[in-house]
Amino acid sequence: MSDQEAWSELCDLYLSEAEYTRAVFCAEELILHNPHCYFVHQRVADIRYTMGGIENLKMAVSHYSHALKLNSDCMRALFGLLLVCACFMPRYSWLVSTFNLTIDVTWWRSEEHTSELQSHHDI
Repeated sequence: MSDQEAWSELCDLYLSEAEYTRAVFCAEELILHNPHCYFVHQRVADIRYTMGGIENLKMAVSHYSHALKLNSDCMRALFGLLLVCACFMPRYSWLVSTFNLTIDVTWWRSEEHTSELQSHHDI
């Protein structure tokens, strides 16, 4: 078993016991081993989002953004970023209920829907 596998397994065990602080430490160790893996950044962001609090949410934004930079097709990171932003801006929480889990990739890439969003809520 390699170090990466051990850290990943330990992270899973801590997550199953809801030990988020320890789980995020293990996931961050995985980033040190493989900094260009979008999935690891996404995993850290998911844990930070679950932990809550302003500092953790800021870190979640950073990791979701980095995951999207590494893999622009990662819808889970995009949706996570949307959820975190909704936490910072309660006025736009309608976005979460509007898109829920039925986000369509073509919708996100369409410019006409971006202008539709802007006209809908005077962003």
